[in-house]
Amino acid sequence: MAATQFEVIKTANNNNAEEPEAKIKRRKDGNPKWTRSNKQKGVSSLVYPIKNKEKFAAFNAYFRDQIDKSYTEYKRYVAARNNLLVAVGNNTAYRISDIVRLKWGDLLDDKTRKQEKKTKKFRTVYFNDLVTEAVDIFFEAVAGTKYDVKIDGEVPMDDYVFGTCKSGSGHMTEANALDFVKKGAKAVGIEDNIGTHTLRKNFVYWTLVDHKDDQNVLYTLMRLLNHSSPAMTFLYATITEEETHVLFDDIAQTYKEIISGAFNGLK
Repeated sequence: MAATQFEVIKTANNNNAEEPEAKIKRRKDGNPKWTRSNKQKGVSSLVYPIKNKEKFAAFNAYFRDQIDKSYTEYKRYVAARNNLLVAVGNNTAYRISDIVRLKWGDLLDDKTRKQEKKTKKFRTVYFNDLVTEAVDIFFEAVAGTKYDVKIDGEVPMDDYVFGTCKSGSGHMTEANALDFVKKGAKAVGIEDNIGTHTLRKNFVYWTLVDHKDDQNVLYTLMRLLNHSSPAMTFLYATITEEETHVLFDDIAQTYKEIISGAFNGLK
């Protein structure tokens, strides 16, 4: 028997199994300092999806705009690469540990089936037209520059998509991705705690919003994300105290309608 929405919410709000995202600190030179235990004492490490549609649009536009604002080949490459990473994260619900390890052979197809680094489980991901558009933008941005990934017009399928200029052949670090995602959120005025896991949560939150009348979507997401329970998946939507407060107001209104005889059960 499927769990009711109330049961899922109740379980999710009492479930502390969400994987924490490490906090970012900086060295004296301003570069990120990254350790798995790098968490600020007394500060929650919970990160949120971007629930405000205007802020979500501004967040994505920020990374596209950085490409046009770049005045060197290097900055243009970095901006296009970052824009592509955000697009992949929003549209696949991959963890950042899997995103930074994607290779062109994975991305330049309609779908890919890969083993997740964290769970060791295999998952099939389909790349939609927003990902394809971001790939095209990247290729256009770096075409003819020293950062052009194509060799004689062909893309090396074994090369990392999200490379790093420092090593020349490796992929960018998770810390690097966390740095520019937080910077983008701050630039557009997002005050919630944002991290690379926000991209994965965006996929979950907006899918639930878009399919709020379809109870099966929660279980589809659970299987897609390799979660052990629907409660864990619902937790990704991070229902806040303010949003929970609405439930108390709603039940009061429902009771009033019942007492007055106006209740029809349709709400």
